[in-house]
Amino acid sequence: MGGNRYGQLGDGTTVNRLLPIQVPGLSEVDSIAAGNGYISGAVSKSSQIYIWGKDVRSLNAKSLTSPHQITIDDQPKEMVTIDKPVNLILKVMNSSTVQLSWDQPKAQNELEDGYNIYQNNVLIGSTKEKNYVINNLDATKEYNFYITTKDTSGKESEASNTVKREGLRNILTSIILQDSLRTSCLNRVRK
Repeated sequence: MGGNRYGQLGDGTTVNRLLPIQVPGLSEVDSIAAGNGYISGAVSKSSQIYIWGKDVRSLNAKSLTSPHQITIDDQPKEMVTIDKPVNLILKVMNSSTVQLSWDQPKAQNELEDGYNIYQNNVLIGSTKEKNYVINNLDATKEYNFYITTKDTSGKESEASNTVKREGLRNILTSIILQDSLRTSCLNRVRK
C-alpha cells in the first residue's frame, strides 16, 4: 500500500494503493524491502532476487512496475594458472651485451600476453618474442636474469630458471686461479 508513481509496489501499475496487496509473480518470499528511492526488492527462499520500481539503471529502464528477476554472480572464478617459461639460456654477445632465449610454457592459455624480463630482480622490459637482447652492461659486474610469463590482466607466472653473466673481474680471477693451478700441477710433475 502507498504511493506507486514509479511502480514501486510491484503490482504492474503506477496506481497508488490504500490497502496492502500481494505482489503478483512472487511466491515463497524469504525477505522483501522497499527503499526511499522508490525501488523495492525481494529474495525468495530459493535465493532468487527480484527488483522493481524507479530508475533501475542496470536494466536501462526508467521504472519497472512488476518484479524482474536478476542474477548476481558471486561464484568464485576458476583460477587459470600461468605456466612459467622454461629453458632460459644466456648467450654473451660481447662484453656489454647478452641475449636471453627460452622456450614457451608447455601449456599456453589464451590469456598469455608475453614475457617480463628481470635483471637482478628488477623488471627491465617486456616482449612477446622468445628472446631478448640486453645492452649496456658493465663488463666488471655480475648480473642475474630471469623471466616470467604475463597475462592480459598483468598477473605473472613463477620465475623461470635464473641465468648469470659473470663480470670480467670474476672471469679473470677464475682464469688466474686456473693458470695458477695448472702451473702448480706442472711444477709437481716436473719434480
